[in-house]
Amino acid sequence: MSPGASEASWSPDKKYIVFQSCGLAGSCNIMIADKTGKMAVLTDGMQPDW
Repeated sequence: MSPGASEASWSPDKKYIVFQSCGLAGSCNIMIADKTGKMAVLTDGMQPDW
């Protein structure tokens, strides 16, 4: 597991992207972002999928 964003996947309507973001300590969050760059944490965890 490397730090940074990975496992990115576009939403079915292509308006959002979901991805995991992991830190150096190994903790990961599932994040969502829209096309304007607004991001939010959805939950702790790994392997996001629609």
